[in-house]
Amino acid sequence: MNKIGILINDLNFMNSHRDYLTKIINELNTDCEVREFSFRKLFNIFLWLLNCDYYWAISPKTSLILSMIPLNSKRKIITFSGFGTIGFMNKNLLKFIFHVVRVFNTNITVTTQNNYDTVFFKDIGFKKVINLGGNGIVENNYLSKVTNTDIIFVGRLLNQKGISDFVNMKKIIDNQIPENNYDWKVYGLIDKKNPSSWTSDQIELAKTKGIIFCGFESNILQKMANAKLLI
Repeated sequence: MNKIGILINDLNFMNSHRDYLTKIINELNTDCEVREFSFRKLFNIFLWLLNCDYYWAISPKTSLILSMIPLNSKRKIITFSGFGTIGFMNKNLLKFIFHVVRVFNTNITVTTQNNYDTVFFKDIGFKKVINLGGNGIVENNYLSKVTNTDIIFVGRLLNQKGISDFVNMKKIIDNQIPENNYDWKVYGLIDKKNPSSWTSDQIELAKTKGIIFCGFESNILQKMANAKLLI
């Protein structure tokens, strides 16, 4: 049986995308082995990939690195659900890089989760671009009579993730419904390695506007289940 090597940058990200991962792996009828990317183990990762028939990189960083490695395979798959940190690069430079990727990877498939990324790769000339859609929920499976007043944001405190929009949304709601009694809570931490991350000063300023910062929460699923609204 063929083997697919899945290179990931973050295990939580892979878990959140497991539905379509399982679907494609079943379609390929392959054994599956997962490795977490590390620059320190780059050579070992390269040797491991040599023994795989298919390569799949999940996250912008691993996708970019894998697509630049000269490996002959039946198929390469790179997954983008947004460009993350590399999205701050010059757009023309990004296009040039992926033009090179396309030229040297004729058997590559790009999977995306939004229309912007889909158009980006198709405009460059990638022939196999699949928009898998977002990781939304089926609303009817989650209908409940929640009495909690919490409106919560879950994620890293990045502008790209919508933390600034969350704060602005509170301002709009407060102006339109002055008598509301919602509690606006943020579960997540700053990411100093990301250019769009909030700073400690921004957090302190948001606190003065009524935003409650709860930091990391180990039982986040329970908080999400009990929330009035999850952002």
